[in-house]
Amino acid sequence: MVGRFDGVHYSGRSSEAWMSRRGGQFLTRTRDREGRLGDFRVEWVLGGKRMQDPLTVLPDGRWQVLPVYFHVTGGQWVD
Repeated sequence: MVGRFDGVHYSGRSSEAWMSRRGGQFLTRTRDREGRLGDFRVEWVLGGKRMQDPLTVLPDGRWQVLPVYFHVTGGQWVD
């Protein structure tokens, strides 16, 4: 995990998110498909040298890529 999760806020053209840590968990606070804000635990990270997409597991078992990703070489969150 390269992206910052120290209370950083990102607001882009199509999404907004807050990245934080609680205990040993990485969390992304963003809107669900109904538009409600919620905290989503980052269970997996997909990517590598250039980008890292955080993934969460939804209550029904589906995996969901969260709306912002970390651009490793650029050192910033983007959507």
